[in-house]
Amino acid sequence: MEGRLKNQAPILNAFPNNKDNADFLPIFKPKKRKVSMSISSTTLLGTDRPEIEVSLTRNDEDGVEEVQAGCREINHIVQEVEDERNFMDSERQVIEREKRVMEKERLVLQRERAVLDREIAALDRDRASLERERAMIDREKAVIEREQALVEKDRDAVNKDRLALEQERARLERHFAQKETEDCTEDSSEPLAL
Repeated sequence: MEGRLKNQAPILNAFPNNKDNADFLPIFKPKKRKVSMSISSTTLLGTDRPEIEVSLTRNDEDGVEEVQAGCREINHIVQEVEDERNFMDSERQVIEREKRVMEKERLVLQRERAVLDREIAALDRDRASLERERAMIDREKAVIEREQALVEKDRDAVNKDRLALEQERARLERHFAQKETEDCTEDSSEPLAL
């Protein structure tokens, strides 16, 4: 049973084998190595653990070079990620500074707005005061116009009285003048007695 199912399942690739796809790290398949191990018996006597010696063959050196190339590529990718992170950190710091500057500017604008609101309130109070004064002046002006109309009426009444007095005086003067002339004529008609 064990041998029949071996290598029968389809192989699925998790990442495409596209060279232009830089979003994924490359997959390294380690090559099989021939390792020869020898256990030294001298170390068995001196310590509890045996010492194992590993020797690599020429085919293994190619694998080591591939691993080193992979490590260099991983180091390069890590360096790029580190550079990107440093760049992002510097960008974040710039954004934080700009945010602080904008916050300060917002506070300045709020203070200026508060000053403007106070000035607008003062102007509104001044405008209301001016409106009250204008209404008072209008009332006083109406009173003065009524008084002026009364003075005009009184002046007309005085003028009528003056005309009436002048007419009365003229009539009296004519009357006295007539009486004097009558008196004079009466005196001239009487003989003089000596």
